[in-house]
Amino acid sequence: MGASVIQGKFGKLPAMVDGRTLRLENYLVASELPRVPAASDWTDGGSRWDADPLGNNTYGCCAYAAPGHEIALASQLAGIPSPVTAAGVLDAYRATGWDPERPETDRGAYLLEVLKQWRNEGICGVRIEAFVSVAPEHVDAAVALFGGLIVGFNLPSSIDGQDIWDDVGDSKIVGGHAVFQFAESPGLGVCNTWGLRQPFTQRFADRYCDERYAVLLADRPAPSGLDLDKLRGDLAKLS
Repeated sequence: MGASVIQGKFGKLPAMVDGRTLRLENYLVASELPRVPAASDWTDGGSRWDADPLGNNTYGCCAYAAPGHEIALASQLAGIPSPVTAAGVLDAYRATGWDPERPETDRGAYLLEVLKQWRNEGICGVRIEAFVSVAPEHVDAAVALFGGLIVGFNLPSSIDGQDIWDDVGDSKIVGGHAVFQFAESPGLGVCNTWGLRQPFTQRFADRYCDERYAVLLADRPAPSGLDLDKLRGDLAKLS
């Protein structure tokens, strides 16, 4: 069941443009790619599930909660205990200047800056080796290869009341929001937002999504079908 009402806070600031950001299409090796399944769901239909909103029900830390949900699922898939807690997510959020004693500092975060922090300092003790932006036409391959995506939306007011987020022509944007997308099938994606399993249509994503990233966790086996040597070389140049 989707979120029929808004269950938490927004907090993703407008998408940043950085010409140095690596792009997934530069690392896809067609001859080595496995067949992309028609549908992928890394939670196995919900049996692997993190229902903790990770502080995003109270604070605008969605750009940190989304990585927390990805780390939690990746830990389950690897058969290791998850290090993710709401306290750990909120501790990472402090890098933005947030102070729980000062409500005016709860201003959210730029997703690109969070990804850089995740790579350099870690979130809940887990770092990523690299991140790449993902074009809309590569979402199915990215979800299948990486186990999910960090997705940024500019959400319209019409999501309040929708079990499945869909584009109904609403141009009133109520907030920026970051989620962890763990499933993709023809015409439909599913994400974890505020600890809820939330489906959304392709046309909703086409209109309201403004950034998508796939990450390579530092302690996770490398996905197949990627030119990892080239990716690592490019990353080293940037670092």
